[in-house]
Amino acid sequence: MRSLSSFNNEFVFGMGWIDQWMDLDDDQVRYVIKNPIFKKPNKNFLFKDLPILTKEDHINLFLSKQDVNDIIIYTRKNAPLEKYEKITFSGIVKGYRRKNGLYDFGIHPNIFFNLHWDLEKLNEEVDDFLDEEEVITKENLIYLEYILKPKIHSYRTTLEDSGEQLPTFVNTYQDYVDELERHLDGVQSYINLIRTHSSCRKFRRLFKVKNNFSKDIPPLEELNPELIFTPN
Repeated sequence: MRSLSSFNNEFVFGMGWIDQWMDLDDDQVRYVIKNPIFKKPNKNFLFKDLPILTKEDHINLFLSKQDVNDIIIYTRKNAPLEKYEKITFSGIVKGYRRKNGLYDFGIHPNIFFNLHWDLEKLNEEVDDFLDEEEVITKENLIYLEYILKPKIHSYRTTLEDSGEQLPTFVNTYQDYVDELERHLDGVQSYINLIRTHSSCRKFRRLFKVKNNFSKDIPPLEELNPELIFTPN
């Protein structure tokens, strides 16, 4: 892996196929990844469209067992690893001394940026809310203002903090921005709907709402403005 020496201390993305794995001491496991390719991250382009930095015959990844699912992402989410499974990973190129005294280069993998999976869970959470039969409730307003809205803002902050290390194996930076903005617009629309119906006597009678509960639930922007993501 001498060709990796040209990228020493650089952050890279990798993709390859599992050849074998074996348990080691200290609760570690060694994965041998065949035919890995390495690319330099660019948050504005999908991984498949990035130029290749180098190709290797194989590479070893030494991981703690509890970190495996956070560091390598494979084709079938939450399925057991299999031989020839395609995986992706990210990390920093580092030099090391082999047992035979030769100096070589490998990847120090990092905890995988898992915003993509977080957004999948968010989609499921939003779908569950849309399945609610009764929307105009105090509980729903509290949930939207103080749980779902800050969660979306938190993911937006995480997205910005990832910088150029954002994995683009599935989506680009702008794809994730657009998805989060759609969720935020949808949440705010439901918040506005609930507040309008709660504050209007005609709507309260129509939907059998006893009182204007919304006046006792201030918007998140007023109660906790520090939780609101604000673009620079």
